[in-house]
Amino acid sequence: MNRKLAAWAIPAAAVPALLLLAFGLTRNPQNLPSALIGREAPGFELELMASPGARVASDEATDEIGSEDGLDQTQLVSEGGSTEPTDMLALEDLRGRVVILNFWASWCIPCRAEHPALVQTSQTYSTDDVVLLGVLYQDTEPNGIRFMQEFGGHWPSVMDSSSRTAIDYGVYGVPETFFIDADGHIANKNVGPVNWAMITQTVDSLLLERSARGLESASESEPLETVPERQDDTSE
Repeated sequence: MNRKLAAWAIPAAAVPALLLLAFGLTRNPQNLPSALIGREAPGFELELMASPGARVASDEATDEIGSEDGLDQTQLVSEGGSTEPTDMLALEDLRGRVVILNFWASWCIPCRAEHPALVQTSQTYSTDDVVLLGVLYQDTEPNGIRFMQEFGGHWPSVMDSSSRTAIDYGVYGVPETFFIDADGHIANKNVGPVNWAMITQTVDSLLLERSARGLESASESEPLETVPERQDDTSE
């Protein structure tokens, strides 16, 4: 009798674990809640990736100059390999606009799947109201530029070289996209590729909320599109 009870003891003990596993398999990872939703978006000030129109240095030139001068590869993306001071972008600069913060990488296959929806987004909404901002994740600037040149798109991206911003946002992998309202709070999060329907539904809702609250962009600068190509300083 004891042997029979022992035989049933192990399967019975495994039932809760099996139920938990079954529940997990039915969950859509794109809809997993985030502790950040409803909270103020973590601030950052990061270097802007050069425009997709910038000429990327060849691998041979990168190796040669890097070995001789000890320069990082990300400094060799502009015309003639200029290393002039870089442009920075702070999230606070975008307060008053809806921000679509998209963590991506050139090596990320799902990022390619969502890219057409992001292109459509950048072509549909005015940057006075909505800013699509990429965050290059565990990647290099030359690779990011090549990706944008190949697949198109002219919205800005910033480089999270230390992954500090990704850590602050709890990013596990790419792509992950955060929707930040005009007041600077995270309204929604999507894990995996975004699609056009999801973007428009979320953004339009946030724009209506922005309008109802009478919020406007705090920036008086020109509409944000993409960082200009870096040029060599030819002044004497």
